[in-house]
Amino acid sequence: MAAEKEKKNGIDKQETPKDLWFIDGEPYDLVAFMPKHPGGAQYLVFPGNDVSITFWSYHKDPVRNKKVLDKYKVTGKAAEGAQLNRWHLPDSAKFLLPEDFDARMDIKTYNFDPKDKNLVLNHCREEVQKPEVMKEIRRLDKLFDEHVMYLIYAYLAFVALWLLIGIPWYISLPVFAVSRTALAGAGHYFTHRKQPNFWSILFDMNYIGVHITLIDGHNVGHHAPTMSKADPKTGFFGAMMALPRLVRVPAFTLHKLGHFFTGIFIKLVEVHCFPDAPLVKFSHVKMPDGSHAVQRICWSSWLVHVYLVGEFVAAYYSGLAGAWFLQFFVSVWLNTLMVVSSHDFECQVIFEKETDDWGKFQLANCLDLTITGNPYVDVFLSAGLSPHRAHHIFPWQGSGYANVYCTPIVESVAKKFNLKWEAPRSLFFSRLPSIFKAYILGPTADPFSRKVLYKDFIDEHIHVEPYVEMLKFIGLGFTGIGSL
Repeated sequence: MAAEKEKKNGIDKQETPKDLWFIDGEPYDLVAFMPKHPGGAQYLVFPGNDVSITFWSYHKDPVRNKKVLDKYKVTGKAAEGAQLNRWHLPDSAKFLLPEDFDARMDIKTYNFDPKDKNLVLNHCREEVQKPEVMKEIRRLDKLFDEHVMYLIYAYLAFVALWLLIGIPWYISLPVFAVSRTALAGAGHYFTHRKQPNFWSILFDMNYIGVHITLIDGHNVGHHAPTMSKADPKTGFFGAMMALPRLVRVPAFTLHKLGHFFTGIFIKLVEVHCFPDAPLVKFSHVKMPDGSHAVQRICWSSWLVHVYLVGEFVAAYYSGLAGAWFLQFFVSVWLNTLMVVSSHDFECQVIFEKETDDWGKFQLANCLDLTITGNPYVDVFLSAGLSPHRAHHIFPWQGSGYANVYCTPIVESVAKKFNLKWEAPRSLFFSRLPSIFKAYILGPTADPFSRKVLYKDFIDEHIHVEPYVEMLKFIGLGFTGIGSL
C-alpha cells in the first residue's frame, strides 16, 4: 500500500533524490510536489538551492502557496546536515559563473515578510491583485496571444514569398530582423508561463535565445539574483571581452554560426543525456497519468532548430544564401546587444546594493526602453524588454501587454516610496550606443572581473593569448558544450 501511495504521488520511493530545496533557510523535499506544481515541474528541477527569492517573487499569493509547501518541509533528523549547494546551476552551465562563485555567499537574501508595509513588492502586489486589475490582465493576455498568432502567420507567409519570388535583400533584411526580434519577445513571455509551453520555441527565433535552458538561465538564474555574480547576464559578454577588438565581431559571429549549425544540436543532446541534466535527473518523477512530470524529450526544441536550419537550406537552394547570411548577422547582433540593454551591466554599478527590499532593488537596477513611443508595439520590437521594471516586479505575468498595463501601477508605488522613476530610455539613441562602446569598442578584459589585460589597443593585438582564446571561443560555438 505504501509503495502504491508513493507511486500515486508521482515518485518511486527508492529513487527519491536526497537533494533538498531551501526557502527562508528551511529545507523542503519537493520531489513529491513536482507533479502538483501549478507552474509545471520544470521550475523545481534545481535542488540544493535557496529558492526564496524565486518563491516570494514568482507567485501572486505566496502566503497561500507557502501553506501548501509547508506540507513538504523537512524537520528532525532528516533536516540535520542539510546544506545549500555551492552552485545554483547544473554542471553544464557553470561556465557562466566565475570560478570563485559560491551561491551560499554571493546571492543576497532579502526581506519578503508579507506583513511588512514598508516593502515595495507588498504594495505593488496589493495593487495588482485588485479584481478589476486581474480581470484586465486576463483580457490583455488573451489579446497578446491573438496578436502573436497573427505575427506567426505573417512571418511564415513572408518566408514563403521570400523563397518563391526572391524578395530583394534590402526589404527582407529589416523584415527578418524585426520579425525575429518580435517573435523572440513573444517567446520570452511564453517561457514565463506554465511549463512546458510549446510556444516558448519562439524565443529561439532570433538565433540568440534557447528556450530549453531559459528556466535556469533566465527565469531562475537572472530574475532572482539580478545584477549579482549569480546573474548569467552579468557575464553574458564575458568570453567576447577576452578577444582583441578587431576580431571581436567576426569571432562572435562565427561562434553563433557554429552554434546554429551544429552546436545547438550537441547542446540538446547534452541536456537530454548528461546525468546532472534535469530532464535525466528527474525522469523518474511521474504525473498521475503516468507521463513524465519533467518532459523527458523536449521535441519542441528539436523542431524549432530543425526548422531554422531548414530555412537556411531552402534559402541556399533558392539562390538566397547571401541574403540569409546578411539577415543572420543583423538579427544576431541586434538581439545580442539587446539582451543586456535593460540593465546597466556595462557600467558595473549596482544601485541600492545594501537594501533588503527586493522590489526597491529591482526598480533601481532595471531600465524601461522605448523605440516607437507606443509601449504595446515596443514590447515586441524590444524582444519583450521595454516594460522591464514591471516585468521584474511581476515575473509571473505571462504577457508584455500585462507588463505595460501594470507599469503605471509600479510607478505610483515607486513615487509613494519617494523612489526615483526614470523615463524609458531610447533603445537606439541611448542604450545600444552605450553597450556598443563598452562591449565592442572596449579593451580586452578578463571575462568576469572585466579587469583590462593589456596596456593599449596595439598591445592587445600583438599578443598570442587573445587569438588562442578566439579559436577556443569559435570552437565552442560548433561543439555547443560550454556555450549558450
